[in-house]
Amino acid sequence: MSNFIRSVAAGIVCFSLKLLIAFSITYKVYATDQSEEVQYINRFIVKYHPESLSANKSSALVMGASSLGTDVEMQMIQTISGGGEVILSNQKLTRREADSFMSELAANPTIEYVEPDLLLQPDLVPNDPSYANLWGIHGPGGINAHRAWDIGSGKGSIVAVLDTGITSHSDLAKNVLAGYDFISSVTVANDGDGRDSNPEDPGNFSAPGECNAYPTNSSWHGTHVAGIISAVADNNRGGIGVAPKAGILPVRVLGKCGGYISDISDAIIWASGGAVPGAPVNEHPADVINMSLGGIGACGPTLQNAIDIATKNGAVIVASAGNDGADASQQRPANCNNVITVAATTEAGSLSGFSNYGNVVDISAPGSHIYSTYNTGSREPVAESYASMSGTSMAAPHVSGAIALLRAHDPTISSAQTKILLKDRAKPFSDQPNHPVGGGILDAYNLISGYAPIDNSLINGVARNPFSRSLQEYNNTEEFRIEVPKGSRDLSIMAYGRGVGARNFYVRYGSTPTVEEYDCLIEATGSNFNDYICTFENPLEGIYYIKPSIMGTYLPSALVASYQAEGDSDSGSQHHREYRPHTNISLFRVDPNETKEALINVSGRIGYAATSSTVFFHLGGGGSAALDLIAPDGTEYLLRNEMDAHYLRGFSSLDLSDELRDGVWALRISNHSEEPVYFYDFHLVH
Repeated sequence: MSNFIRSVAAGIVCFSLKLLIAFSITYKVYATDQSEEVQYINRFIVKYHPESLSANKSSALVMGASSLGTDVEMQMIQTISGGGEVILSNQKLTRREADSFMSELAANPTIEYVEPDLLLQPDLVPNDPSYANLWGIHGPGGINAHRAWDIGSGKGSIVAVLDTGITSHSDLAKNVLAGYDFISSVTVANDGDGRDSNPEDPGNFSAPGECNAYPTNSSWHGTHVAGIISAVADNNRGGIGVAPKAGILPVRVLGKCGGYISDISDAIIWASGGAVPGAPVNEHPADVINMSLGGIGACGPTLQNAIDIATKNGAVIVASAGNDGADASQQRPANCNNVITVAATTEAGSLSGFSNYGNVVDISAPGSHIYSTYNTGSREPVAESYASMSGTSMAAPHVSGAIALLRAHDPTISSAQTKILLKDRAKPFSDQPNHPVGGGILDAYNLISGYAPIDNSLINGVARNPFSRSLQEYNNTEEFRIEVPKGSRDLSIMAYGRGVGARNFYVRYGSTPTVEEYDCLIEATGSNFNDYICTFENPLEGIYYIKPSIMGTYLPSALVASYQAEGDSDSGSQHHREYRPHTNISLFRVDPNETKEALINVSGRIGYAATSSTVFFHLGGGGSAALDLIAPDGTEYLLRNEMDAHYLRGFSSLDLSDELRDGVWALRISNHSEEPVYFYDFHLVH
C-alpha cells in the first residue's frame, strides 16, 4: 500500500521504492497479486530463450494475445538489459486477463519468463505525526500491521464498535458510517432521550454516588477504540488504525454507569444485519463486532443468543478478556461461545499485569499504553485530541482491525476459521505467561500473508478428511459441498474412518443443513464405522451441502461424495463411479525391523478402480514406518517413505485406473526403527 511503511525509526523520513505487485512464481510466470492499487495492466516484460528466432517471438505474442480475443494486440516497444523486451498491449487488461495472457505466453517453449511491467511508487513514512508512538502497530512487541498493509488496508470491510458511541474527530470521520444508539434508559444515555439514530458520545461522566463512591470524567472510550481499528492514514494527523480503510460502524451501548445486557444484545444482532424491533435496517452489516466491554458473571441466554445470531449472519465477534488479573471464565461476554476473546500485552511482548487470562482466551494483543483518538472534554465533548490508554479494551480492537484486514481479503471466511488462523499464525510471547492466554500475540502480517480462501468443495469420488484439526468448534461450524451436474444419477455421500464418540453429517440440497432441517443424516457412532451413507438415486442439479457435527472426542474420519454423471457407462469401465470404502479395522504390532501387511479382500465389484482412488490409514507407536499399497496384481504404490508413526493418520490419493477393483489389496507396513509400530485401520475407496 503506497505511503505506508515496513519499518521506521522515529523522526527519520526514509524513501524507498515499493513494488505494487508481489510476485509469486508459477512455472515461468511472475503473476499479479490482489493488491487493490493494481487494477489494470498493459505492459509486460518478456524474456525469450537466447536461441529464439524473431519469427518465433512474434508467433508467441500472437498466440498469447489470442487468448484475450481478436481486438487485443501486443507489440514490442523496447529492449532492456539482460535480454528482456517490453511488450505493450493496445488495451488495458484486468489482473485476471493479464494472468491469463502471461500463462498462455509462458506455455510457449521460446519464453524463458514473463512478468508485468508496473509503475513503482515511493514508499514513504506515513505523514501521520504520531506514527512513532504506535508501538502496537510496528514495534517489536506489536502486531506487524505495517507489513500487512502491503497486502491490504481493510478496504470494503466493516467493524462495528459497540461502545460509548463516537465523538467528532477528523482522524476518523472519513471511515465512520451511520450507526445507532441502542441505550434505552434516558438516565444511562445521558443525552436526553432513549434509542435513536444518533450514536454520538455525549459523555459518560458521573457524580459521586451515581455509579460508585467517586466521581468520574467521561472516558471517550468508543472514540479511542475506533481509532485503534481504523484511524485514517496519511492525513497529517495523529496516528493510523490497524485497518486504516475499514469502515467504522459506531453502535452506542454504554453510557453513564455502563450498559444493559438487553441493549447490548439488540445491538449485536442489529450490527450483524439482523432485525431489531423499533430500529431501522442496518444498511452496513458488520464483518467484525468489537466489544471492549464486560462484567462479572456467566454468559446468559440473552447475550449468547444474540452472539449466535450474529455469528450465523456472518459476523466475527471480538471481546476483551477483562482487566482484573483473573481468570476470564468469569467475565462476560468473554466467556460466551462463538467469541474471540483477547488478553492484553506490553510493549516488551509479555502479558500486561492487569489482563485477565485463562482457557477462554484465544489470542493476545497490545493493550498497555496504546495511543489513539480522544477528546479534551472532561464531561461533554470539547475538541478532538489523542491520548494513551491501557486495558484489554485496547487489545480487542487490534484484533478486530486485523480481522478486518482478513475479511477484506476473504469476505467468506467464517468466525471459526478466523479463530483457527489467529491462533495458528500468532507469534510467541517474549516472556511466556504463567497462565493460558491463547495461541500467542497477534501477528496481522502472518494472518493474511500467503492466505488463500478455504475451498470446501468436494470432488466427485475424491475422499476428504473433514476433521484434519482436533478442534471441535472448527468442525462443528465447517460445511462441505458437492456440485451435482444435470442428469447425474446415484449420488452417494459417505463417511468412514475411525473415531470415538458421535460424528454426525447432515446433508441438504440447496442450502446449509441444520440439526432441525436436513434431507439426510449420516449417524456415525461408536469407535469404528465404515459404511454410513446417504444416497440420492436421482439427485437434483445443483449443490448438496454437508455439515458435520461432533460430540465427544474423536480421531479423524473421511468424507467422500460421488455420483454417476450423465453419459457415464454402467458397463463397469474405469469411468463408472461406484465408490464405496473397503476397510480393515484391527490392531496388530509391527516390531522393529519387521514388515507386516493388512489385507482387504474386495469382491463383487466390476471394472477398474478410479483415477482418484483414496487410501486412508492410521498407525500409532513410537517408531517410524514406510507404507505401500499393493494391488491384487502385485503392483506397488508408495504411500509414505519412512514417516514417524506416533499417531500417524493420513490420506493418499492414487491413480489406480489400471487396476481391477476385485481382489486382495494390502497395506504393507515396514518398520525400520527401534520401536514398535501399531496398526489400527486401513480404508480403500476406489
